[in-house]
Amino acid sequence: MKPLHCLLILIGSLTLSTGHTLAAYQCESDPGAPRVAEPYAGYAPTGYKGAMERDANWFRMVTTVKRRDGVTRYVLKRQPARSRRMFESIVPVPLGGKHLGVVAYRQGCGELLYPDGKPAGVERFSDLSLDSWADDRTSKHVRYRLDFASGPAAEHAYVGFTNGRKSAESPHHYVSSGSRDISLVQEGLEWHLRIEGIAVPGAFGVVDMTTLREVLRPEWERIKIAQAMRSTASREPDGPAYLVATKEGSRIFSLSGEPIDMPPFDEIEVLYNFFLPLSPGGTPDPILWRTIDRKANGCMLYSMAFRPLLPTPVPIDDRGECPADRWKDSISFAFTGPDGKTQMYRKALAGPEGMLIQTAANIDGTIAFHYSDGSLILKRDQIGRPGYRLVNPDGRDVAGASFGNFRRGGCGTSPEVTRDGHWWRLNPDGKLDSPIYGFSC
Repeated sequence: MKPLHCLLILIGSLTLSTGHTLAAYQCESDPGAPRVAEPYAGYAPTGYKGAMERDANWFRMVTTVKRRDGVTRYVLKRQPARSRRMFESIVPVPLGGKHLGVVAYRQGCGELLYPDGKPAGVERFSDLSLDSWADDRTSKHVRYRLDFASGPAAEHAYVGFTNGRKSAESPHHYVSSGSRDISLVQEGLEWHLRIEGIAVPGAFGVVDMTTLREVLRPEWERIKIAQAMRSTASREPDGPAYLVATKEGSRIFSLSGEPIDMPPFDEIEVLYNFFLPLSPGGTPDPILWRTIDRKANGCMLYSMAFRPLLPTPVPIDDRGECPADRWKDSISFAFTGPDGKTQMYRKALAGPEGMLIQTAANIDGTIAFHYSDGSLILKRDQIGRPGYRLVNPDGRDVAGASFGNFRRGGCGTSPEVTRDGHWWRLNPDGKLDSPIYGFSC
Protein backbone atom coordinates (compact mmCIF):
# COMPACT_ATOMS: atom_id res chain seq x y z
CA MET A 1 0.00 0.00 0.00
CA LYS A 2 1.37 3.42 -0.96
CA PRO A 3 1.66 6.10 1.75
CA LEU A 4 -1.80 7.62 2.08
CA HIS A 5 -0.57 11.08 2.94
CA CYS A 6 0.73 11.39 -0.57
CA LEU A 7 -2.79 10.81 -1.88
CA LEU A 8 -4.20 13.77 -0.01
CA ILE A 9 -2.31 16.56 -1.72
CA LEU A 10 -4.24 16.51 -4.99
CA ILE A 11 -7.57 17.92 -3.89
CA GLY A 12 -6.77 21.56 -3.35
CA SER A 13 -5.64 24.01 -0.75
CA LEU A 14 -6.57 22.98 2.80
CA THR A 15 -3.48 23.25 4.99
CA LEU A 16 -2.93 20.34 7.38
CA SER A 17 -1.12 20.67 10.66
CA THR A 18 1.29 17.99 9.41
CA GLY A 19 2.14 19.92 6.28
CA HIS A 20 -0.13 18.02 3.87
CA THR A 21 -3.17 19.51 2.13
CA LEU A 22 -6.82 18.79 1.32
CA ALA A 23 -9.47 20.86 -0.42
CA ALA A 24 -11.02 23.89 1.28
CA TYR A 25 -14.79 24.46 1.00
CA GLN A 26 -17.71 26.24 2.57
CA CYS A 27 -19.94 23.53 4.06
CA GLU A 28 -23.39 24.87 3.23
CA SER A 29 -24.89 21.88 1.35
CA ASP A 30 -25.46 24.17 -1.59
CA PRO A 31 -26.31 22.43 -4.89
CA GLY A 32 -24.84 25.45 -6.61
CA ALA A 33 -21.58 25.37 -4.67
CA PRO A 34 -18.37 25.33 -6.75
CA ARG A 35 -17.31 21.85 -7.76
CA VAL A 36 -14.00 20.35 -6.74
CA ALA A 37 -11.46 21.91 -9.06
CA GLU A 38 -9.17 18.88 -9.17
CA PRO A 39 -11.08 15.71 -8.18
CA TYR A 40 -8.93 12.81 -7.11
CA ALA A 41 -8.94 10.14 -9.80
CA GLY A 42 -6.89 7.40 -8.18
CA TYR A 43 -3.35 8.41 -9.11
CA ALA A 44 -0.85 10.19 -6.88
CA PRO A 45 2.76 11.44 -7.31
CA THR A 46 4.18 8.80 -4.99
CA GLY A 47 6.72 7.30 -7.39
CA TYR A 48 10.32 8.14 -8.09
CA LYS A 49 10.78 11.90 -8.45
CA GLY A 50 7.05 12.41 -8.09
CA ALA A 51 5.99 9.98 -10.79
CA MET A 52 2.26 9.24 -10.78
CA GLU A 53 1.35 5.87 -9.33
CA ARG A 54 -1.87 3.93 -9.12
CA ASP A 55 -3.65 4.03 -5.75
CA ALA A 56 -4.80 0.46 -5.19
CA ASN A 57 -7.04 1.44 -2.26
CA TRP A 58 -8.92 4.00 -4.32
CA PHE A 59 -9.54 1.58 -7.20
CA ARG A 60 -10.68 -1.08 -4.74
CA MET A 61 -13.25 1.23 -3.12
CA VAL A 62 -14.30 3.74 -5.80
CA THR A 63 -15.76 3.61 -9.27
CA THR A 64 -16.26 6.36 -11.82
CA VAL A 65 -19.62 7.21 -13.39
CA LYS A 66 -20.68 9.63 -16.11
CA ARG A 67 -23.85 11.64 -15.68
CA ARG A 68 -26.10 12.38 -18.62
CA ASP A 69 -24.65 15.86 -18.79
CA GLY A 70 -21.21 14.36 -19.22
CA VAL A 71 -19.94 15.34 -15.76
CA THR A 72 -17.74 12.75 -14.03
CA ARG A 73 -18.77 11.64 -10.57
CA TYR A 74 -17.50 9.01 -8.12
CA VAL A 75 -19.36 6.38 -6.08
CA LEU A 76 -18.38 3.84 -3.44
CA LYS A 77 -18.53 0.28 -4.76
CA ARG A 78 -19.66 -1.21 -1.45
CA GLN A 79 -22.49 1.25 -0.90
CA PRO A 80 -25.90 -0.38 -1.53
CA ALA A 81 -27.32 0.59 -4.92
CA ARG A 82 -30.58 1.90 -3.49
CA SER A 83 -28.71 4.42 -1.29
CA ARG A 84 -25.74 5.06 -3.53
CA ARG A 85 -24.70 8.69 -3.84
CA MET A 86 -22.45 10.37 -6.35
CA PHE A 87 -19.61 12.58 -5.12
CA GLU A 88 -17.40 15.15 -6.76
CA SER A 89 -14.29 13.59 -5.25
CA ILE A 90 -13.43 10.68 -2.94
CA VAL A 91 -10.10 10.21 -1.16
CA PRO A 92 -9.09 7.22 1.01
CA VAL A 93 -7.90 8.24 4.47
CA PRO A 94 -6.53 6.22 7.43
CA LEU A 95 -8.81 5.50 10.40
CA GLY A 96 -6.20 3.81 12.57
CA GLY A 97 -4.36 0.55 12.20
CA LYS A 98 -5.10 -1.08 8.84
CA HIS A 99 -8.54 0.48 8.62
CA LEU A 100 -9.50 2.97 5.96
CA GLY A 101 -12.30 5.42 5.42
CA VAL A 102 -12.93 8.03 2.76
CA VAL A 103 -13.40 11.76 2.61
CA ALA A 104 -16.15 12.42 0.08
CA TYR A 105 -17.17 15.87 -1.24
CA ARG A 106 -20.43 16.97 -2.80
CA GLN A 107 -22.36 20.24 -2.94
CA GLY A 108 -19.63 22.11 -1.09
CA CYS A 109 -19.47 19.77 1.93
CA GLY A 110 -17.08 17.07 3.03
CA GLU A 111 -18.16 13.87 4.79
CA LEU A 112 -16.11 11.20 6.52
CA LEU A 113 -17.48 7.78 5.57
CA TYR A 114 -16.68 4.11 5.92
CA PRO A 115 -15.94 2.24 2.66
CA ASP A 116 -19.56 1.00 2.50
CA GLY A 117 -20.83 4.58 2.60
CA LYS A 118 -22.02 4.56 6.18
CA PRO A 119 -21.27 7.76 8.09
CA ALA A 120 -18.31 7.55 10.44
CA GLY A 121 -20.16 9.56 13.09
CA VAL A 122 -18.58 12.89 12.17
CA GLU A 123 -20.52 16.02 11.27
CA ARG A 124 -20.05 17.45 7.81
CA PHE A 125 -17.25 19.95 7.43
CA SER A 126 -15.70 22.49 5.13
CA ASP A 127 -12.14 21.28 5.63
CA LEU A 128 -10.56 18.18 7.11
CA SER A 129 -6.96 18.11 8.32
CA LEU A 130 -4.90 15.13 9.36
CA ASP A 131 -3.81 16.14 12.86
CA SER A 132 -2.34 12.95 14.32
CA TRP A 133 0.20 13.33 17.11
CA ALA A 134 2.83 11.14 15.44
CA ASP A 135 1.66 11.48 11.82
CA ASP A 136 2.10 7.71 11.66
CA ARG A 137 -0.33 5.96 9.32
CA THR A 138 0.56 2.56 10.83
CA SER A 139 -0.55 3.70 14.30
CA LYS A 140 -3.83 2.36 15.61
CA HIS A 141 -4.73 5.96 16.51
CA VAL A 142 -5.46 8.82 14.14
CA ARG A 143 -6.81 12.29 14.79
CA TYR A 144 -8.47 14.79 12.46
CA ARG A 145 -9.25 18.45 12.72
CA LEU A 146 -12.61 19.47 11.25
CA ASP A 147 -12.98 23.06 10.06
CA PHE A 148 -16.33 24.76 9.61
CA ALA A 149 -16.66 27.84 7.39
CA SER A 150 -13.71 30.19 6.96
CA GLY A 151 -12.54 33.71 7.69
CA PRO A 152 -13.09 35.48 11.04
CA ALA A 153 -16.09 33.24 11.83
CA ALA A 154 -14.16 30.01 11.26
CA GLU A 155 -14.57 27.28 13.87
CA HIS A 156 -13.01 23.86 14.25
CA ALA A 157 -13.32 20.65 16.25
CA TYR A 158 -11.34 17.42 16.63
CA VAL A 159 -12.22 13.76 16.24
CA GLY A 160 -10.12 10.68 16.94
CA PHE A 161 -10.30 7.12 15.58
CA THR A 162 -8.80 3.94 16.95
CA ASN A 163 -8.60 0.83 14.77
CA GLY A 164 -11.30 2.13 12.46
CA ARG A 165 -13.84 3.37 15.01
CA LYS A 166 -14.45 6.81 16.44
CA SER A 167 -12.88 6.87 19.89
CA ALA A 168 -12.91 10.55 20.90
CA GLU A 169 -14.30 13.91 19.88
CA SER A 170 -13.99 17.41 21.26
CA PRO A 171 -17.10 18.56 23.15
CA HIS A 172 -17.25 22.02 21.55
CA HIS A 173 -16.54 23.92 18.38
CA TYR A 174 -13.60 26.27 18.89
CA VAL A 175 -12.94 29.68 17.41
CA SER A 176 -10.04 29.08 15.05
CA SER A 177 -8.57 32.59 15.11
CA GLY A 178 -8.76 32.85 18.91
CA SER A 179 -7.15 29.49 19.55
CA ARG A 180 -4.05 30.57 17.68
CA ASP A 181 -3.65 33.44 20.15
CA ILE A 182 -2.81 30.97 22.95
CA SER A 183 0.88 30.11 23.08
CA LEU A 184 1.51 26.94 25.08
CA VAL A 185 4.76 26.02 23.32
CA GLN A 186 8.27 26.36 24.64
CA GLU A 187 11.22 25.36 22.50
CA GLY A 188 12.72 22.00 23.38
CA LEU A 189 9.83 20.77 25.53
CA GLU A 190 7.71 17.76 24.64
CA TRP A 191 4.46 18.53 26.46
CA HIS A 192 3.37 20.93 23.72
CA LEU A 193 2.61 17.88 21.55
CA ARG A 194 0.04 16.79 24.13
CA ILE A 195 -2.04 19.90 24.82
CA GLU A 196 -3.39 22.72 22.70
CA GLY A 197 -4.99 26.05 23.42
CA ILE A 198 -8.64 26.41 22.44
CA ALA A 199 -11.05 29.32 22.34
CA VAL A 200 -14.74 30.10 22.23
CA PRO A 201 -16.03 33.66 21.86
CA GLY A 202 -14.48 35.66 24.71
CA ALA A 203 -12.83 32.78 26.58
CA PHE A 204 -9.97 30.29 26.40
CA GLY A 205 -9.32 26.72 27.47
CA VAL A 206 -7.00 23.76 26.91
CA VAL A 207 -7.66 20.38 25.32
CA ASP A 208 -5.65 17.18 25.81
CA MET A 209 -4.89 16.19 22.23
CA THR A 210 -4.49 12.49 23.01
CA THR A 211 -7.97 12.11 24.52
CA LEU A 212 -9.68 15.31 23.25
CA ARG A 213 -10.83 15.92 26.80
CA GLU A 214 -11.01 19.55 27.82
CA VAL A 215 -8.32 19.85 30.48
CA LEU A 216 -9.53 23.38 31.14
CA ARG A 217 -12.98 24.31 29.93
CA PRO A 218 -12.98 27.40 27.67
CA GLU A 219 -14.02 29.86 30.37
CA TRP A 220 -10.75 31.67 31.18
CA GLU A 221 -9.56 35.13 30.17
CA ARG A 222 -5.92 34.09 29.76
CA ILE A 223 -3.87 30.88 29.95
CA LYS A 224 -0.12 30.39 30.02
CA ILE A 225 2.45 27.74 30.91
CA ALA A 226 4.61 27.94 34.05
CA GLN A 227 7.69 25.76 34.27
CA ALA A 228 11.09 25.99 35.93
CA MET A 229 13.97 25.97 33.49
CA ARG A 230 17.46 27.27 34.22
CA SER A 231 19.45 29.03 31.52
CA THR A 232 21.61 26.08 30.59
CA ALA A 233 22.80 24.69 27.29
CA SER A 234 20.81 21.48 27.79
CA ARG A 235 17.50 23.37 28.11
CA GLU A 236 16.24 20.55 30.31
CA PRO A 237 13.35 21.62 32.55
CA ASP A 238 13.85 21.54 36.31
CA GLY A 239 10.31 20.40 37.05
CA PRO A 240 6.88 19.68 35.59
CA ALA A 241 4.95 22.20 33.55
CA TYR A 242 1.72 23.69 34.87
CA LEU A 243 -1.18 25.64 33.42
CA VAL A 244 -1.86 29.11 34.84
CA ALA A 245 -5.42 30.22 34.09
CA THR A 246 -6.69 33.73 34.83
CA LYS A 247 -10.24 34.86 35.54
CA GLU A 248 -10.65 37.37 38.39
CA GLY A 249 -7.33 36.15 39.72
CA SER A 250 -5.12 33.29 38.60
CA ARG A 251 -5.16 29.61 39.52
CA ILE A 252 -2.66 26.90 38.70
CA PHE A 253 -3.40 23.42 37.36
CA SER A 254 -1.47 20.35 36.33
CA LEU A 255 -1.33 19.57 32.61
CA SER A 256 -4.10 17.05 33.29
CA GLY A 257 -6.33 19.77 34.72
CA GLU A 258 -6.08 18.95 38.44
CA PRO A 259 -6.13 22.18 40.50
CA ILE A 260 -3.14 22.88 42.75
CA ASP A 261 -4.17 23.65 46.33
CA MET A 262 -2.97 27.21 46.85
CA PRO A 263 -4.66 30.62 47.19
CA PRO A 264 -5.45 32.63 44.05
CA PHE A 265 -2.79 35.07 42.90
CA ASP A 266 -2.13 37.69 40.26
CA GLU A 267 1.39 36.69 39.21
CA ILE A 268 3.54 33.58 39.48
CA GLU A 269 7.20 33.25 38.61
CA VAL A 270 10.09 30.92 39.30
CA LEU A 271 12.59 32.18 41.89
CA TYR A 272 16.13 30.94 41.28
CA ASN A 273 19.23 31.14 43.51
CA PHE A 274 17.36 31.93 46.73
CA PHE A 275 19.23 29.10 48.49
CA LEU A 276 22.44 29.48 46.52
CA PRO A 277 24.55 30.55 49.57
CA LEU A 278 23.77 27.16 51.16
CA SER A 279 24.50 24.98 48.11
CA PRO A 280 27.90 23.32 47.76
CA GLY A 281 29.87 24.29 44.68
CA GLY A 282 28.30 22.90 41.53
CA THR A 283 25.20 21.60 43.34
CA PRO A 284 21.91 23.05 42.02
CA ASP A 285 20.08 24.91 44.75
CA PRO A 286 16.35 24.39 45.34
CA ILE A 287 14.05 26.41 43.10
CA LEU A 288 10.94 28.15 44.40
CA TRP A 289 7.63 29.42 43.09
CA ARG A 290 6.91 33.05 43.95
CA THR A 291 3.38 34.40 43.76
CA ILE A 292 2.11 37.98 44.11
CA ASP A 293 -1.39 39.00 45.16
CA ARG A 294 -1.77 42.64 44.11
CA LYS A 295 -5.09 43.11 45.89
CA ALA A 296 -3.64 41.94 49.20
CA ASN A 297 -0.24 43.57 48.52
CA GLY A 298 1.54 40.36 49.46
CA CYS A 299 3.72 37.64 48.01
CA MET A 300 4.32 34.01 48.97
CA LEU A 301 7.12 31.50 48.48
CA TYR A 302 6.43 27.85 47.66
CA SER A 303 8.58 24.82 46.97
CA MET A 304 8.40 23.22 43.54
CA ALA A 305 5.82 20.87 45.09
CA PHE A 306 3.79 23.94 46.22
CA ARG A 307 4.61 23.58 49.92
CA PRO A 308 4.41 27.08 51.48
CA LEU A 309 7.68 28.21 53.07
CA LEU A 310 6.02 30.88 55.20
CA PRO A 311 2.90 30.92 57.39
CA THR A 312 1.82 34.35 56.14
CA PRO A 313 2.38 36.44 53.00
CA VAL A 314 5.29 38.85 52.71
CA PRO A 315 4.29 42.49 52.04
CA ILE A 316 5.40 43.69 48.63
CA ASP A 317 7.65 46.75 48.67
CA ASP A 318 7.06 50.30 47.44
CA ARG A 319 8.18 49.28 43.95
CA GLY A 320 5.51 46.58 43.81
CA GLU A 321 8.08 43.78 44.02
CA CYS A 322 8.50 40.81 46.29
CA PRO A 323 11.48 41.51 48.59
CA ALA A 324 12.62 37.88 48.44
CA ASP A 325 14.57 38.68 45.28
CA ARG A 326 16.99 40.84 47.28
CA TRP A 327 17.86 38.10 49.76
CA LYS A 328 19.61 35.73 47.37
CA ASP A 329 23.05 36.63 48.78
CA SER A 330 22.06 35.94 52.37
CA ILE A 331 21.80 32.81 54.48
CA SER A 332 18.70 34.30 56.09
CA PHE A 333 15.45 36.01 55.18
CA ALA A 334 13.41 38.67 56.96
CA PHE A 335 10.52 40.99 56.30
CA THR A 336 8.53 43.66 58.07
CA GLY A 337 4.77 43.25 58.28
CA PRO A 338 2.08 45.91 58.02
CA ASP A 339 2.14 46.20 61.83
CA GLY A 340 5.76 47.37 61.78
CA LYS A 341 6.99 44.10 63.31
CA THR A 342 9.87 42.22 61.69
CA GLN A 343 10.01 38.43 61.25
CA MET A 344 13.39 36.72 60.84
CA TYR A 345 14.15 33.32 59.29
CA ARG A 346 17.19 31.16 58.64
CA LYS A 347 17.53 29.35 55.32
CA ALA A 348 18.08 25.60 55.51
CA LEU A 349 18.25 22.60 53.19
CA ALA A 350 16.45 19.30 53.70
CA GLY A 351 17.63 17.09 50.85
CA PRO A 352 16.44 18.64 47.60
CA GLU A 353 14.01 20.94 49.43
CA GLY A 354 14.65 24.39 50.83
CA MET A 355 13.18 25.54 54.15
CA LEU A 356 12.80 28.74 56.17
CA ILE A 357 13.18 28.29 59.93
CA GLN A 358 12.00 31.21 62.05
CA THR A 359 14.67 32.59 64.38
CA ALA A 360 12.90 35.69 65.73
CA ALA A 361 9.34 37.00 65.64
CA ASN A 362 7.62 40.34 66.09
CA ILE A 363 10.72 42.48 66.51
CA ASP A 364 10.03 46.21 66.75
CA GLY A 365 11.29 48.16 63.75
CA THR A 366 11.34 48.05 59.97
CA ILE A 367 14.24 46.71 57.92
CA ALA A 368 16.63 49.40 56.68
CA PHE A 369 19.48 47.09 55.66
CA HIS A 370 20.38 43.41 55.79
CA TYR A 371 23.83 41.80 55.88
CA SER A 372 24.62 38.53 54.14
CA ASP A 373 25.07 36.82 57.54
CA GLY A 374 21.48 37.69 58.52
CA SER A 375 22.17 40.69 60.74
CA LEU A 376 19.75 43.60 60.30
CA ILE A 377 19.71 47.36 60.75
CA LEU A 378 16.23 48.21 61.98
CA LYS A 379 14.59 51.61 61.93
CA ARG A 380 12.16 52.71 64.62
CA ASP A 381 10.74 56.05 65.76
CA GLN A 382 12.24 57.60 68.86
CA ILE A 383 10.07 60.43 70.15
CA GLY A 384 9.27 61.69 66.67
CA ARG A 385 12.69 61.15 65.10
CA PRO A 386 14.07 58.03 63.48
CA GLY A 387 16.51 55.83 65.27
CA TYR A 388 18.46 52.80 64.10
CA ARG A 389 19.77 49.73 65.84
CA LEU A 390 21.66 46.60 64.86
CA VAL A 391 20.32 43.11 65.61
CA ASN A 392 22.17 39.83 65.09
CA PRO A 393 20.85 36.89 62.96
CA ASP A 394 18.87 35.64 66.00
CA GLY A 395 17.08 38.96 66.37
CA ARG A 396 18.89 40.06 69.52
CA ASP A 397 20.16 43.61 69.88
CA VAL A 398 23.90 44.02 69.44
CA ALA A 399 25.21 45.76 72.57
CA GLY A 400 25.80 49.46 72.11
CA ALA A 401 24.73 49.41 68.43
CA SER A 402 22.12 52.22 68.41
CA PHE A 403 22.49 55.16 66.04
CA GLY A 404 20.82 58.40 65.05
CA ASN A 405 21.07 58.29 61.25
CA PHE A 406 21.71 55.75 58.52
CA ARG A 407 22.75 55.72 54.86
CA ARG A 408 23.84 53.03 52.45
CA GLY A 409 27.56 52.82 51.76
CA GLY A 410 28.73 53.39 48.22
CA CYS A 411 30.51 50.94 45.93
CA GLY A 412 29.44 47.88 47.89
CA THR A 413 30.88 49.00 51.22
CA SER A 414 29.19 48.55 54.58
CA PRO A 415 26.32 50.91 55.47
CA GLU A 416 27.10 54.06 57.38
CA VAL A 417 25.59 55.40 60.61
CA THR A 418 26.10 58.46 62.78
CA ARG A 419 27.44 58.60 66.30
CA ASP A 420 28.55 61.74 68.13
CA GLY A 421 27.87 63.76 64.98
CA HIS A 422 30.21 61.73 62.76
CA TRP A 423 29.58 59.11 60.03
CA TRP A 424 30.99 55.63 60.53
CA ARG A 425 30.94 52.38 58.61
CA LEU A 426 28.95 49.80 60.55
CA ASN A 427 30.07 46.16 60.42
CA PRO A 428 27.65 43.29 61.16
CA ASP A 429 29.40 42.62 64.49
CA GLY A 430 28.70 46.20 65.64
CA LYS A 431 32.22 47.56 65.16
CA LEU A 432 32.65 51.00 63.60
CA ASP A 433 35.25 51.93 60.97
CA SER A 434 36.07 55.16 59.25
CA PRO A 435 34.12 55.80 56.03
CA ILE A 436 35.75 55.07 52.71
CA TYR A 437 35.66 57.96 50.29
CA GLY A 438 36.55 57.68 46.61
CA PHE A 439 35.90 59.31 43.32
CA SER A 440 34.83 56.11 41.58
CA CYS A 441 34.21 52.44 42.33
